[in-house]
Amino acid sequence: MNAPLVRLKPPSTLEHHHTIGEIVATLGERRFLVTQGSRRQPCTQAFSCLITPVAGDRVLLAQAQDTTFILAILERTGDQRPACHLPKGLEIDSDAEVRIAGAALELAPQALRLRATELDCQAATLNYSCGEVRGFVGIGRLVGRVVELLTDKWVQVSKQSYRISEELDCVRTAEFDCEATQTLRLHGKNALVSADQLSKLDARQIHIG
Repeated sequence: MNAPLVRLKPPSTLEHHHTIGEIVATLGERRFLVTQGSRRQPCTQAFSCLITPVAGDRVLLAQAQDTTFILAILERTGDQRPACHLPKGLEIDSDAEVRIAGAALELAPQALRLRATELDCQAATLNYSCGEVRGFVGIGRLVGRVVELLTDKWVQVSKQSYRISEELDCVRTAEFDCEATQTLRLHGKNALVSADQLSKLDARQIHIG
């Protein structure tokens, strides 16, 4: 006895119809009013369409069941800069400034290169940690109310060095070695030199007074 034949229904397919329209106005979040000749209809920006349409843009449309999607922007005749507005809170604008906003931003590339004419960094707290720092500064200025430097070893090499303290300049160390190859000058309205055990002054000529 032969088994009965069962006809399988083909999977349902979506019919796509591609047309071209022009953006007339914005209706809401990723919703736009598009004109096609004398016909106007609301359309939804497709998720893969990254650039946000504006009025006057020629766009590619696709009909999927009961929804018309904006697949891409074909032409922009105005002078408006492109902007990217993605759902889930990511916003990228190129009009004068590029702004990335969010609760937190994490960058984890193999290499990060930053080039800017001017860099302005403002933070309530700045923490950084690295194995080695190399840098070149033409002119450096550091202005702060309180500056603390904690390090195991500090090496400074410079052709000229100037330090001005309007009030107190205090150094506390176990050993202090100060050497000048030519002239060492210590001057003050009042100068006090004292030692607990030994004070020594050695030179070929000693002038007092």
